[in-house]
Amino acid sequence: MWRLLRDKAITNLDAALILKEQPNRHHCSSIHCSYYSCFQAIKYIIISDLGLSDADIINNREKESYVFNGKIVKPSEHDYLITFLHKNIINLKELKDAQTFSENINKLKSLRNNSDYKPILIEKDKSDNALNYAEEVHKILRRIYKYDQN
Repeated sequence: MWRLLRDKAITNLDAALILKEQPNRHHCSSIHCSYYSCFQAIKYIIISDLGLSDADIINNREKESYVFNGKIVKPSEHDYLITFLHKNIINLKELKDAQTFSENINKLKSLRNNSDYKPILIEKDKSDNALNYAEEVHKILRRIYKYDQN
């Protein structure tokens, strides 16, 4: 069942490339696909390789809730899963990969937030950057977890 999520990650990475090039030039959509290709791969790895279930993810996010300005705040699923995988990469003693993963996924997430939610013009250089960040993330995930080889 979760293999479909892995397949979506691979398809979204392909779509990111296609969307940013002529004749399409859909740079916002390309950035969106670049980010979600990484997020889907991350979630697939955590569930399939590291053994967390959706219920585990929900429960763990609840445990990490905190009070801010009188309101209970819990990390988003995206933040939780990215942080969880980053810690796992550190625990595997892949410190350089952990740093590169964190830098690239955070830059990509920022680009995706700007592209999806801000009233700003998104040009080709931004979608090029997003695809580069996504490819770096996938390269690390393939090397460490080999998620797309089974």
